[in-house]
Amino acid sequence: MVKPQKEPENILVALPQANLRLKAAKIPVQIVLLSNGNKLGLQATLPDKKDPNARWYQQKISLGVPASLEGLEYAEAEARVVGGLLAKRQFSWAPYLKQKPAEKPVYIYIEDAIEGFKEEYFKRRGRTERTESTWETNYEDVFKKLISKLRNNNLRVNASTNNQPASDPKPSKTKITVQRLLKVIDTTAANTRSRQRDCIAINKLAKFLNLDLGVDLKEFEGVYLPKPRVIPSDKEINEKYYKLPPKWRPAYGMIATYGLRPYELPYIDTTDLDKGGYTISITLSKSSKKKKVSTRRIYPYYREWIEQFGLRNAQLPKLTGRNNKKRGAKVSIAFRNAEVGFVPYDLRHAWAIRLIAFGVPISIAAKMMDHSVQVHEETYEAWIPPNFNDQVFETSYRNPQRPEPPKVDIPVDEISLNCDGEKDGEV
Repeated sequence: MVKPQKEPENILVALPQANLRLKAAKIPVQIVLLSNGNKLGLQATLPDKKDPNARWYQQKISLGVPASLEGLEYAEAEARVVGGLLAKRQFSWAPYLKQKPAEKPVYIYIEDAIEGFKEEYFKRRGRTERTESTWETNYEDVFKKLISKLRNNNLRVNASTNNQPASDPKPSKTKITVQRLLKVIDTTAANTRSRQRDCIAINKLAKFLNLDLGVDLKEFEGVYLPKPRVIPSDKEINEKYYKLPPKWRPAYGMIATYGLRPYELPYIDTTDLDKGGYTISITLSKSSKKKKVSTRRIYPYYREWIEQFGLRNAQLPKLTGRNNKKRGAKVSIAFRNAEVGFVPYDLRHAWAIRLIAFGVPISIAAKMMDHSVQVHEETYEAWIPPNFNDQVFETSYRNPQRPEPPKVDIPVDEISLNCDGEKDGEV
């Protein structure tokens, strides 16, 4: 017996579902939150209000109903009416131009919006350590800044107006407004990774709410250029191995030899390596139920480093932490304490560049590193040293198995022709 679906209790969850129903019914109308965040409206391609004969374009209709579950029920019914009128080319602005404001507006609060967005994010992406790490870095850090800033404002207001202490453990929630969301962007410097991250997070939150920001945040992202990364040479990598205490040397050797992310160390399967082979495998969960996993096999570059770094039957350090970010940080701290001079990800970058020198196809290299070809080109090949292409050229020509130019049988009478088409000796 199929259980009936539970009716959503949150307008932020119910609104996207209503729009999906309209889309499935092929109704070209969408329900949106108006810019003040407390009322619902409709959006569609509509005629001009003053000139019905002018070109139609995307516009919003104010319905004057609160952003509540009851208001949403009315808005969905009205969307179907408007869709029918549009199909017959009989739509008129007259019923919508004079709307009375709702008597008791229901506001959307930023805390509820974030909770609804978070629920939808993990429902769509699945809950794994990787998605949790992405949520924490790319979204939660931004939203924390937003909430803490707004709550601090509330606390100051409460303290000044109601004589409440500034340490009130239960500050009031804050209503969503476009101005408040956009103010977060102003807190970060232009052309930085923080600005880019903030714009993406706020833009996705607004899109989830169907909230019109009135501006294109892509224009505010700017151009983010990462700080120049100095990739250590293979000789330097070899030498710096001995700066680490014995406990961390196997971790260093694994990252350098197989191009691993630091947090992947606990997921290594060394069965083949310990039996005298050369490869390792990494298995990571790709879904919250851990039924879908991704396993990739990785080859060593250089193979000689397996013996030099003592990687067979090596005892890797145990990495603790509630997610991949925390576990990877343990390795970074070990590098910093040992004054290695570079970070663990620099070893991964060096490995990616080394594969080019070995002539490994980019598609294979990207697969072993567990990312797309585009990421490989944009992230890793961007740090190739200026003289690296010269080195690759010289190495490829010293390869005894390199292709030779084709040999062509030239007719005897053509051999004696000079560049003017005349035979030798002729004037």
